[in-house]
Amino acid sequence: MDTFELLKLYAAGERDFPETKLSNANLVGENLSGINLSRSILWSTDLTNTILKRANLRLTSLAWSDLSGANLSGANLSGADLSGANLRGADLRGADLSGTILIQVNLSGAIMPDGITQN
Repeated sequence: MDTFELLKLYAAGERDFPETKLSNANLVGENLSGINLSRSILWSTDLTNTILKRANLRLTSLAWSDLSGANLSGANLSGADLSGANLRGADLRGADLSGTILIQVNLSGAIMPDGITQN
């Protein structure tokens, strides 16, 4: 599946896209609220300012992806791999980060699940 197909299906009402492979994709500024991308591979994907409210990203690899300014409020990121990801200014309020890999992640200005903004 490519980015165009995913966005077309999402616009048509589809929300379940588990185990999708979209490395190096450009999803800047898209509204993907409620999407299920569990167990997907989204390495180096540009999700800058993307709305991912209540998204299921459980066990998804987002290594080296740009999620700066993304709205991930209420998202399930349990067990996700965010190694090297940029979450500068991201909204993570209410997100599930249990077991999430956060090695070398930029969280500057991010609003954490408890509502506290990182320095």
